[in-house]
Formats: sequence, structure tokens, C-alpha cells
Amino acid sequence: MNILKINCLIIAVTASLLIVSCGKTQKGPVSLSGNIENIHADSVYLINSDIRKAIAVNDNSFSDTLSLQTPVYLKFYADRQYTWIYLTPNTELSLKTDMNLFDDQLVYEGALAEENNFLAKKIVKQVEMAGNSSKFFSQDAASFKEMTENYKNELLSELNESEASSEFKDLEKKNIEFEFLLMLSQYPQANAFYTQSDTQLPNDFANEIEKVDTDNEEDFLLIPSYRDFVIYQSSRKIDQADSGDEVEEIIANIKSQKIRDGIMSQLLMYTISSGGENAQKYYEIVQKYAEDEKLKENAAAEYEQIKKLLPGSPSPEFDFPDINGKNVALADLKGKLVYIDVWATWCVPCLQEIPSMKQLESDYHDKDIYFVSMSIDQKKDFEKWQNMVKEKELRGIQIFADNDWKSEFVREYNINGIPRFILLDREGKIITADAPRPSDPNIRVLFDEKI
Repeated sequence: MNILKINCLIIAVTASLLIVSCGKTQKGPVSLSGNIENIHADSVYLINSDIRKAIAVNDNSFSDTLSLQTPVYLKFYADRQYTWIYLTPNTELSLKTDMNLFDDQLVYEGALAEENNFLAKKIVKQVEMAGNSSKFFSQDAASFKEMTENYKNELLSELNESEASSEFKDLEKKNIEFEFLLMLSQYPQANAFYTQSDTQLPNDFANEIEKVDTDNEEDFLLIPSYRDFVIYQSSRKIDQADSGDEVEEIIANIKSQKIRDGIMSQLLMYTISSGGENAQKYYEIVQKYAEDEKLKENAAAEYEQIKKLLPGSPSPEFDFPDINGKNVALADLKGKLVYIDVWATWCVPCLQEIPSMKQLESDYHDKDIYFVSMSIDQKKDFEKWQNMVKEKELRGIQIFADNDWKSEFVREYNINGIPRFILLDREGKIITADAPRPSDPNIRVLFDEKI
């Protein structure tokens, strides 16, 4: 699956790890190997919440041995492509594919071939159905639900007919069901985003969602789509909270400590690391409610790093060339609010914000606000950036950072993901280091409050 195909809001919410408890399985080695044509990366990666394992690639091939105590589902990354793989102790698995047709060419051999070939076909089906997020989520509610139900039923039928192990089948049935519920839960927000209109839902649209227990620790640890479902539902509650105290109440009411730690790790840590409005409060929540010492340490380290980005702090400076080659410095923009969009031409979520950004700039064109779009494309893509700015008729102040992700401004703002929006006051001090996106109505509320 191409990581850039699907908006980070949609479908792939987290890079979850699935760990399966199985009394019959003994600790043992797992042999993983593969051949990937046209790969340019020097390593492939196996990633979960505890492990980031790099496996060297030589002449398009790789091989390594892992020690596992239980079966696991985890994500396998090659360049900007990824797929799920399923491994169990005392087995071997090999894969073959081509980077130019990663999903379509992916095939497995070995003891776990049936299980992993099913997962590979599942991803192809998912991309065929939902790869075009705009088209997928712009359907009316009835059509959307019918399509996703058909997708679910087809997968369940193929799973039952496969020669995969009974343990894997039991697991995947739950996984497929929660994947369906996750898509249903995402539909209202995604539909409103893509259609720019109020979403009309049938009365029974969310019946299945309302019945789900979101505090089931066993499923949270075992089923990746359930974990994603719970995290998504929690993110909606946190986004709608009116205060940090309300967020604390949400966290405190989670019965399972494992789920509580997972929610804080996935949702609160982003605000802490970005210096968002509630960074200090969320840091205090993590220190108060987390049981995972590593999570507490990470929160402390991130908070220490972003203290200088809290509201009222002077903003880090920039001085970069604009689309016409004239340097623009932040110091030149004092006297008005400054709304900064950190983006890149290759970033799909960034591009999806362009229509809303153009409309926002048009609506506030005569107000005391500078709109600054800062590209962090690599220097080799400078011309590509220039062409996109002209083709899409991007407005406001268009500037090009001097060293992409390693630019001092980007590093000082601790930016690890884009798009990222920043709002500064008339004196160049930070109002929020993680401002609402142009598509979020809250940005207009914030503008009107500060103008």
C-alpha cells in the first residue's frame, strides 16, 4: 500500500501492532526473507510499538531472523510502501514483489504463505475501494454503507474458503468486522470534509457502532482495527472537548490501563510534541495517569523541548526566498497576524487543504492577517514547487525553506509531520504552534477572536 495514497485522517489511523496470545505456541525463531525488484532503499523495516527493526537490502534481497514468543501482525515498510505481515514462532516466510507494482506483485512463500497472501489481497481490495478517498467518502450514506458491507462480506467469504490456520481465521474475522465499523465511524466527518456540506445520515446508520464496547482491553491488544477504532472514537471525543480538564476526565474514565496508555501515546503526545495549546495540560495528564514509564519519559522529553513554543513565546525566525526570488523574513511581517502553512508538493493531506486555504485567504484578504505557505520540498524539487504554485494559483506569501525537514525553523518547531499550521500575533509571538487547519471551522473562530 502506498503510504501517500490515503489521507492520514482516513483508513490507516495508526501503525498498530497485533499480538496474539496462544498457549500452543512456543518461543522460537522466525526466518523472514525476500526479493524486491527496483527497490532503491538500503533497508526494509518491521515496526510496532516496541520494535523498529531495520533489515539491510543487498542486490534487491534481504534476510533476517527474529525471535518471537507469540504470533504477531506488524507492518513491513519498503521505501514509501507498506503492507501487513503475519508471523509466528518457529516458522519461515519469504516475499517477492516489485516496487513499481508493490501491492499487485506481492506474493509469499513458506509456512505462512496462505495467511500473508490473504492479507496482500485484502490490501489490494481496500485500495481498489477506498484508494481515492474523495470519491469513496463523497458517496451518499446508503451507498457508502452498502459498498463497505459488500467489501466486508467478500473478505469474510474469501477468508473462510482459504487454507489459512483456524487461529488466523478467528482473528481476521474480528479484524475485518472492526475495519468495517471503523470506516462507518469515519464517514460523517470525512463526507463533510470532501463534500463541503452537511452530512445526512439514515437513523440506523450508526447502530453497529453504538453497540461496541470501547474499553475491551483484550481486543485492544489483539485486534489492530479495534485498536484503531477505539483511538479514532477517542480522538473525536478529545477534539470536541471544551477544555483540558474535560480531556482529563475522558482519560480518567477509561477503565483499562493498557487502553489509557495507548490513547495517551497516540493522541496526547502529538499535542505535547507540537507545542499545541493544551501541551502543558496534556503533559500533566500523562504524568498523572500513565503507567508506562517509557511513555512518561517520552512526554517529559518532548515537553522540555517545546516549552519555548507555548503561547506567548517569541516565534523562531525564518528568512526564505519567495516565489519571485525575494527573501521574506518573519521580522518583516510584524503588525499583522501570521498564519503559516508548512507543506510540500508530495504531501497528499497538504494538497487536500489547498481549496480551503484559498477560500480562507480570500475571505480574510482585507483583514490584518498574512498567509504564509512554507514549502519544505527538497532543493531538487524547487522547480516542481514553482510550477505547482503557479498551476494551482496559490495565493498569499509562498516561500521555500532552505533545508527541507532540516531547516532550522522546522526543527525549532519540532515538526515531524505535515501539514502543520502555526498562528502568530502581531508582535511575532506564538498564539498556537499547532493551529487548526483551513478546513477546520475553528480557525475562523480563532481569527475572529484575535483580529
